[in-house]
Amino acid sequence: MVLPLLAKLQDPKADWTVLTEVAWAFGKVPDKRSIQPRYDFDTKLQAIRNPDNVTLEKLKKAVFWSIK
Repeated sequence: MVLPLLAKLQDPKADWTVLTEVAWAFGKVPDKRSIQPRYDFDTKLQAIRNPDNVTLEKLKKAVFWSIK
């Protein structure tokens, strides 16, 4: 189950709404193979500044939750 999620996380064409669901799934199904990719994705997201974008903020929250 983790490998398809990792593939979607690294898909540059993936929609932010889909990525949000991927992040929530990682939080529910922890797997050591997903730790570094989640940290890398979080770093990438933190570089994007657009506080008015609700979808982006939901994605950031989901990724943060999945990491902690």
